[in-house]
Amino acid sequence: MSIINTLNGFKAYIESGNPFRLQTCMDFYDSRSALLRQDFYTTKICQDEQIQGCVEEILRSLGVPPYLWGRYIGASITVYDFLLELKQLPLQKHEQIVHFISQIESKNKTLDRKIFFGSAFFVGLLWFLLPLLSEGGISILQGIVAATLFFPVVGILYTIGVGAYSFYQGLITPEIPLWKRFRDNFFLLAHSALNLAAYGILITAAATMTPVAACLFILAASVNIVKEAISLIEILIKFKNIENIDEHDDLISCQKKTRLIFEFRKRRNHVLVELGAAVVVAGIIAAWCFMPASLLISIGAILTIGLVYLAKNQIVHWNKQAISSAMEAQFNTLEQARIERNSDLSPEHSQQPFMSQNRVRDRQHSPQVGLSIFNASSKKKGEQEAVIEEAASTETMAFNV
Repeated sequence: MSIINTLNGFKAYIESGNPFRLQTCMDFYDSRSALLRQDFYTTKICQDEQIQGCVEEILRSLGVPPYLWGRYIGASITVYDFLLELKQLPLQKHEQIVHFISQIESKNKTLDRKIFFGSAFFVGLLWFLLPLLSEGGISILQGIVAATLFFPVVGILYTIGVGAYSFYQGLITPEIPLWKRFRDNFFLLAHSALNLAAYGILITAAATMTPVAACLFILAASVNIVKEAISLIEILIKFKNIENIDEHDDLISCQKKTRLIFEFRKRRNHVLVELGAAVVVAGIIAAWCFMPASLLISIGAILTIGLVYLAKNQIVHWNKQAISSAMEAQFNTLEQARIERNSDLSPEHSQQPFMSQNRVRDRQHSPQVGLSIFNASSKKKGEQEAVIEEAASTETMAFNV
């Protein structure tokens, strides 16, 4: 697996200070942009034992204290999020972590630039060739813009492009259960089909908004509302299955429960934002459909919808940052409280405050210990981990609109 080689390259960089091996692994992604996003932004560190083993080796090489390992062992977070959390720790080899993250982000931005410029080139080429390939020449192009047929055509291309990309994202995300993948694809197909039918009617009617086209647009927007409402109900129901943190739990159990609680809060807030955006977009489309046909109104409606999506993405980003900061603070509070409690119990604990919690942690510097902790904890928290895995598609498929 490419991610295994890259994580091993990162470990070698930590231990030797020479980034050559890591750079070689990162250069592998130059012509494999989709694999880059899959490895770092989709792959979970708990996905299999090989990745989990690499995570433990990295924790050991960075000198992360054993009592902090419970934050990461068996955690349902992506490789990129794992690195971001490591970046927050006051580690001596902080510079290596920052360098690795900057490499990932740089290559991901390169992919975004390729997509943007490729799309702009395609649209520009289409704009230039369309009048040349038509009998009427430039007059045909002017007629299209004047009649606002340009917007239905772009709408069809956008719907097909976004639908194909969302479907592909669902296929390359292995942790999504089959039934959930089928459900998400059903909503995606319904939304796309309704939009395409509405755009087809607009083109047939020379871009004149008809009652049938208006109803189809509103139904397409309503599909997203139903989808996000179902996701919200699902998350709220499953949230009840998470156990509260008990003062008698060992530190690893407290750390795992803390992560589960904050992961659900993040996804709940995410779905609420998606639901709110879907309702606002449906309202804009409804108003647009029943207003008098006008090029300015069409442009205004499209720009407003674009602003809604930009605002939605920014709010989701802020939510992720806020939840991450709150979770980090909660981790620190739990760990500090355990240090103080153990130091009160015995002077011996003030030297090694966490070693009495679980004798397994005394052997965490062994390559096999982290996996044994993970497996033992998985039996106890099997239901909670299953809840996280079932809910994981909410965030992965959130941008199917």
